[in-house]
Amino acid sequence: MKSTFSLLFISLTFSLYTCYAAVVSPNNLLLRFSFDSEPIHDVSPYQRNAVWANAATSPVLVAGKFGKACQFNPNAGDKTDAFYTGQWQAGTQFSAMSWVSFSNLGGYPKILSQKNGFQDKKGWEFQFNNGQFSLVTGGNGANSQGKTYNLNTWYHIAMTVNNGAVKFYLDGVDMTADGDADVIQDFGGKDITVGASANGNKVNDGGQWHGALDEVRVYDFAMTPDQILAVKNEDASLSTVANPNTPLTKIQDSCLAANASGALASSIELSYLDLPVANGQIIPGRSSEYMSFSYFASHIADGGQVKTTGTLRVKNVGTGALTIKSVAVAPATQDTGIYFTANGINNGQQIPAGGSADINVNFNNYNGLRDKTVIHNFMTISSSDAARPEIVVTLAGIYMTKKEGGDEIALQSVVNALGLAVNTGVGYVSEGIEYVTNPLIGDGFSSFLLKTADSTLPVWLQTVASFSPCCNQGPGVQLNNGQCAIRIQTGFTQSVYPQKQGGGTAFATCQPTTNFWLLQDGQWASNSAASAIGMIAMHMAPARDQDGQLIKNAYILGQDYSLEKGCGFETGQANCDFNDNQFYIQNVAPADSAALDRSAVVDLPISAAFDHTFSSGLVDSLGNFIGFPQYTFSTKLDTSIRIGSYQPSLITLDTTNKVLKLKATPGTLNGAEGTLVNGLRYPIDPAKRSFAVSATVANVNSLPAAASAGVFLGSDQDNFVSLTVQNGVISAYAELYSFYQLQKGGDIGFEPTIKANPFNLGNVTLPSGTTKVELVIFANPTDGTTGSISFGYNIGQGVVLIGGAWKIPGRNPTTGLGSSGRIVGFGTAAGILAFGADAEVSFSDFSVSTCASTSVNSAPTGLATSDNTPTDTSANDGTLTSAAESSNESATGAVGTSAIGDQGVDQTLSGVNRGQTGSARVLIPSLFVAFLALFSI
Repeated sequence: MKSTFSLLFISLTFSLYTCYAAVVSPNNLLLRFSFDSEPIHDVSPYQRNAVWANAATSPVLVAGKFGKACQFNPNAGDKTDAFYTGQWQAGTQFSAMSWVSFSNLGGYPKILSQKNGFQDKKGWEFQFNNGQFSLVTGGNGANSQGKTYNLNTWYHIAMTVNNGAVKFYLDGVDMTADGDADVIQDFGGKDITVGASANGNKVNDGGQWHGALDEVRVYDFAMTPDQILAVKNEDASLSTVANPNTPLTKIQDSCLAANASGALASSIELSYLDLPVANGQIIPGRSSEYMSFSYFASHIADGGQVKTTGTLRVKNVGTGALTIKSVAVAPATQDTGIYFTANGINNGQQIPAGGSADINVNFNNYNGLRDKTVIHNFMTISSSDAARPEIVVTLAGIYMTKKEGGDEIALQSVVNALGLAVNTGVGYVSEGIEYVTNPLIGDGFSSFLLKTADSTLPVWLQTVASFSPCCNQGPGVQLNNGQCAIRIQTGFTQSVYPQKQGGGTAFATCQPTTNFWLLQDGQWASNSAASAIGMIAMHMAPARDQDGQLIKNAYILGQDYSLEKGCGFETGQANCDFNDNQFYIQNVAPADSAALDRSAVVDLPISAAFDHTFSSGLVDSLGNFIGFPQYTFSTKLDTSIRIGSYQPSLITLDTTNKVLKLKATPGTLNGAEGTLVNGLRYPIDPAKRSFAVSATVANVNSLPAAASAGVFLGSDQDNFVSLTVQNGVISAYAELYSFYQLQKGGDIGFEPTIKANPFNLGNVTLPSGTTKVELVIFANPTDGTTGSISFGYNIGQGVVLIGGAWKIPGRNPTTGLGSSGRIVGFGTAAGILAFGADAEVSFSDFSVSTCASTSVNSAPTGLATSDNTPTDTSANDGTLTSAAESSNESATGAVGTSAIGDQGVDQTLSGVNRGQTGSARVLIPSLFVAFLALFSI
């Protein structure tokens, strides 16, 4: 036990991102005056008042430390210059700072004040007096060390307040003399004033600043010394910004506040002894890397296969004894039944270091279920492991009592029961009808001509399920060149993971050197219009793991015995439910077009300016390469034989004006109803790195009111986050699949369903006259498949965040499947889009920037660290964090509440990550074990 708990304290690993805004997010700002444009205004998310106290004059802007600064009372007798910023509270924990220059060193000049006068018992002042900077409260204050200051010289002064603890910094160096002060008492009904103290609307004589101020800022937490220094140095990156209409400051290599990137080293290692293995290799994409294990059992009454038990081995890989406190099976959400039992490990049982114990799971309570259904339970393993005190294992059971005639489990149900979060586009349980002229649905794919993806590796083909009507002999599949041939063993034609003739898993490898397609009992797949009738026997979708992350070069295929009369219910027609034989194939790529290859990720960072033609990618109306290699698809515009979502005639690369022009068309972006044209994208692999997607819309003020343009991140038009500008308003939005189950009538057993849930994540109105805006999506993966998203914009004063960070929903509590990997996992995509009206949108640049990560505290030598940060199974809430947490006012674009589809989970405002390093939240993993019991009578 002592060894186990010592691991908790010595194996934490944190990262500090060394890039713009990495230490302190702009969303933590309570106030910021940059003085770089007129009219002078607060450029924090709150956009507070900026009322000049002297009605007889206007503010005077002078050369600042960076860009411009504001001159206050330049003459010794002047005493009227100040800004009133409105009535708001800084709280008892905050940081205030400014670049300052003196024209006179006398009096008690204030940088910031919320007091009517010195005798006030409430409020506070940040002032200078006789060589010292001070915090003035209603009682004891705090002071910096004394120093001789020169006139007309820039100094960076900062103060942090943490209840009664105060620190002062001069040019980033701690110069605190007396840091013990009374806790500030809030002063309601009093403006916070910049450059003076005031009584009501009258500036107090003696409290006015004489000189210039630049970059006056207030943050909503007490910063560390490193953060103070980082913000001081950060100002240099803003020196070229003059006003909202000047060329924008780029955010290359800029990301969000640093978060913990490491995980506690776990003492637990799980493995499934019954996971199907072919040639010593478990099915790709289903390994312990993904913490997603599956077990399948089938039972066919007429002589088929029965397998309703499985073993999960728990191994202690730590250095001390591991105590298993309990192993408990519970129903999934929206269900009350317990269909599995688990035994083999007793409550309180200890496993010595290096030892293991087995949990025996039995799918044995299926009486009363519907004829065909998929059900789920969750098995929670509670232990003394500090890193993962609770591991939740999803148990999925497929139950089927009949065959043929629409009574078999559908392709979609089987795929999800494998622990693969794929929307095949073919209906669950009920029959799905698909013609080559039907729009693609979900993850439906439009290429059946394949090629080897990596010529150094074999193609990997497995029959994962067979519900074939061919009963005289088992069905056979092969490539059209005769390679990778598999013939199912007679008696296994109603089963999952069937055996092949001669014994062993129905699995084959081969190394084709030319393009190929699949032949199933003599029928073949093609997307050629000339051979479309009767030749749509194969339905294809990219394979995704439990969290929706793309499995590299892997696909799910469903086959139906299609006849020459095509799909339908007339005599001689096939029903095209694509579940007769179901395959998993890996190390293949679409041969029709590189634009369809979702695994062909582009290395980061990406930076595209449009002042030149490119050497590759899609082409525009004149045949010029535009750099973007792919486009979004799977909408109403696309079918198996036609792609309508890419139209080069609507794209122009204008190198003279240095813009890429997209002709927007009326329509929508969202889901199966989407009609987006030319959603241009780069497929990427974040590889667990924080990154930012950025593009500049260069003609905001000339777009019609109905036109939307912006950036997006995500796998497809059902799963994405977007940041768009329309009619002067920037909107942040997300949509994401939820794999859930609903009870059907009074039957015991549940109908699995996929729904694309929308999330409206905030908006902000741009200042009138804005001509261009840089839109930024910040992504912070916690482990490659989960994480958070934030949104920002830049109109010339640096990036300002909209609302708070959106926590990507985790796995659904009814199925154990999720979609977060579609946003921040391998194979996600970043790009630009324009839609909503007939309009030409000009983009002047596009980039995907990564944050460099520097380890602060690493695990000591000899201690194992996990390559897989566990998945947070409690994170299925789409939670937003708000920068307005400690204020009575809401930040611009703060989001209220909305339900997440049928999950009934509220999306609410909660605490903010205040840009500090070292967050040590432990994430709980969820594993996936699937059981199948298939009955036939």
